[in-house]
Amino acid sequence: MKISEDKLRQTLESVKSVLVVGHVKPDGDCLGSILAITEALRARGVAADMLVDDTIAEKYLFLPLAKEIHREIPDKKYDHILFMDLSTPTRAGDYAWPENVPIVNIDHHTSNPDYADMLYLEDDAAATGEILTRLFMQWGWDITPSMANALYMAIATDCGFFRYGNTTAQTLAMAAELVDRGARPDRISQAMDSLPKEALTILGPIMSTLQFAADHRLSYIVMDQAAIESGRHYVDTYLDLARNIEGVELTLQFKYDKPQKTYVSFRSKNSVDVSVLAAQFGGGGHVRAAGCTMYTDLATAIAEVLPKAEAALTHAGNH
Repeated sequence: MKISEDKLRQTLESVKSVLVVGHVKPDGDCLGSILAITEALRARGVAADMLVDDTIAEKYLFLPLAKEIHREIPDKKYDHILFMDLSTPTRAGDYAWPENVPIVNIDHHTSNPDYADMLYLEDDAAATGEILTRLFMQWGWDITPSMANALYMAIATDCGFFRYGNTTAQTLAMAAELVDRGARPDRISQAMDSLPKEALTILGPIMSTLQFAADHRLSYIVMDQAAIESGRHYVDTYLDLARNIEGVELTLQFKYDKPQKTYVSFRSKNSVDVSVLAAQFGGGGHVRAAGCTMYTDLATAIAEVLPKAEAALTHAGNH
């Protein structure tokens, strides 16, 4: 059920204990948001724990609270569960959630199906971190330097460090406010751009899978199990390389580590709404970045997705 800003504030200011949950394959917006709201709630006397059903990439561990994120649900009682940046419940992970504990979802994904007990959605925000920044400022909640770093990272990573089309005047204004409160853009950029040697070692094998379609307006790459194990936290780097090729508008990445399971990432530059494309396969996301999981083998996934992707390009070109 969608709720108002006032209802969200009332809820967050009345909680006593909360489990803050991020999504699998956590990105900068997910992690920055859960870290910032956890610190904010703890400062208000709330017992807050964090949970992510995945490993946390090394590049995020410069943020003070990142090492406190749990992989299993702590043996505690919570009066609320807070889903951050979670467009679908399946992305929360394979957990048995406590019964009769309301789930509050703060999100910015247009594709969010309104599954939580309470949903606060701003689908015009570039990032969930942008929503939190505005709310904290409006409510008079203190933003410490560590929170500012987390929120700046959340915003910057979800809008391509202000290069993507979802960057608005408010996005830039919120980022500026965070710098004024102690965020370090240089430190954050260095952390996000840092690549371990193993991530570069597999760059050659991954890019050797590069293929084109639709008169070179569509590119796609494939990551097998070995590539996923070495470079799973750096998939956006490989995607960006394939997307930044001159003339390419739409890029796909197929990742498979099990015989009948293929994960597909979609990225576009200007014209294709990839959230609509991903939704055709049960996924979702943003206008320019989305994904889906297909329970089929790699060859079948490619055969099913490519025609739909080419059709999306054709449709976009006609409008």
